[in-house]
Amino acid sequence: GGGGGPVTMCSQLREVWGVMHNAAVVLIMVWSFGSQVLAGLMNGVSVVLQGSVLEMSQLQFGVDNITSYLAVCAGIWLFKRYLLNYNWRATQVGTTTVVALLNILWLVPILTGFRDGWFTIFIDGTENFVQGITQVMISMAVLEIAPVNLEATVYELLISVTNSFLTLNVVVATQLMAVFTLAEVDRDNDDEGVNQRMAQYTVLVSAINVFGALTCVWFFPNNRRQCHEWKAWGGRRCEVAVVALAISVLTLLYTLTNAVLTMIPATACLKFVGGNGCGGE
Repeated sequence: GGGGGPVTMCSQLREVWGVMHNAAVVLIMVWSFGSQVLAGLMNGVSVVLQGSVLEMSQLQFGVDNITSYLAVCAGIWLFKRYLLNYNWRATQVGTTTVVALLNILWLVPILTGFRDGWFTIFIDGTENFVQGITQVMISMAVLEIAPVNLEATVYELLISVTNSFLTLNVVVATQLMAVFTLAEVDRDNDDEGVNQRMAQYTVLVSAINVFGALTCVWFFPNNRRQCHEWKAWGGRRCEVAVVALAISVLTLLYTLTNAVLTMIPATACLKFVGGNGCGGE
């Protein structure tokens, strides 16, 4: 913190509340929502194909996790090495468009019958690439916007909110699958009708990715200089802090509610949480 006294929970909360008064921080929260929940919306079909239809081996799942982490690291390295001083907005739109196009590759195992687990691992890894770039972009914005000696506080605030949006990403992807009746697809009921619905779902996710990037990219500064301009413009307003708090609390409550309903057998079938419907629903 910025004070010289002992660090306590109350002092940390006061610092976070003070930071949330700046409109620039709230704008980055909105961008983070668009980047993680819309532009970075996961394709839930990948989980269905790999786990229930292809029934990948533990080795393949392990390799999938490793390549996903490597893709995140590659995104971080690429941004630091080549894109640090480039147009940050153009960087996000460009990388999101690439990920949306790569997402279309899921149509290969869905529609052609070429269902090789190793091929799906390649697609999975590339989709995590944009997460690495997003993490560095947040870090750079924090360094420029945060008050002196409060960089760590601002970073933890924005990363915590971003992580809640990542959870919301999974929730939204699962709920969309319920719209296409894909909650209980496995190798036994995988037929042409299911494949068509998975293809439609995949195309919709790619469209949401591009829409999210084009819509929310304007809530993120273009470069370092604009970070300082936004910081000066943001000022300190209580109503801004209330909006930031509302965004954080509502996201937490929504994701927590979905998680609890999913764990209860009587409500796990609800379409609201990604099921195929309970009885007469």
